[in-house]
Amino acid sequence: VRYNLMVNPTGKEGHWRGADWVEEANNMFAKHDFGGNGVNFTKERVIEESPLVDIYRSCHHNIERNFHINGLTQRHAKPNLKLTFAVLAAYFKEHGLHTHQTGRQAAYTISDKIDDGI
Repeated sequence: VRYNLMVNPTGKEGHWRGADWVEEANNMFAKHDFGGNGVNFTKERVIEESPLVDIYRSCHHNIERNFHINGLTQRHAKPNLKLTFAVLAAYFKEHGLHTHQTGRQAAYTISDKIDDGI
């Protein structure tokens, strides 16, 4: 019965995997990617970190998606920020962040520390 269980880790249609495949993938992530190294690479550390694997992976995916660097945080490709800068430039152009607009206000203010006397 155990080997007949199917899960869909991506949520995409038709991307079902055997439950044992997902378990093995999580074990690999826990040991290899998030298990630590040196004195931190212990059985206790792997057991402690294993419930957090999905959270760590979710954080990696969010960073990749938000900074338009899909797949690069895991594979460590050569730095190529062309897409990131293109998306950023389009955002600046659309919202006019690089030009002065009378009446525009910021959500946060940063005080001048020299004026504050610090």
